[in-house]
Amino acid sequence: MYSVAAQRLITHLPISVRPDQFCLSRDRGQLFVTGDGMDAVVVVYPYDTPQVGDTVLAGHAPGAMDVSKDLLFVASPQSGDVSILSIATRKVIAIVPVGSDPGFIRVTPDDQYALILNRKSGDVAILSVPAITKNKNRYKTAALLTVIPVGSRPVSAAVRAV
Repeated sequence: MYSVAAQRLITHLPISVRPDQFCLSRDRGQLFVTGDGMDAVVVVYPYDTPQVGDTVLAGHAPGAMDVSKDLLFVASPQSGDVSILSIATRKVIAIVPVGSDPGFIRVTPDDQYALILNRKSGDVAILSVPAITKNKNRYKTAALLTVIPVGSRPVSAAVRAV
């Protein structure tokens, strides 16, 4: 952990994965980290005294992530699915097959949709976040709303309110 304002290293936190992907919770109180080394997401508390909170199993070779208010979406490119974790309980509440090689996730600012870009299949899979939240205690899967072809190897997306 490095403080940009103070221009100094705060602490070195040993974690069980190589830190390849990062995602902050909406309240910025938790930093989620994935990377090679373990099929898990490491939860770090970045403020006050930075510390590792938990290491949570989440899919196979987890990669790209994004958050809604209550959920963490974690892509597993090798298996073609997304694991959905409750941020409050840190438990996987659903696993959704989304396509070939999901490599980018973006949750819309209104928490209505999770957009998952599939690099190999060249499409975007769309999940309904309210439907997942509503059924989080009843099912271990969530329905795919739709899949839209977008072209060869999409790598990023921006969401803008109109």
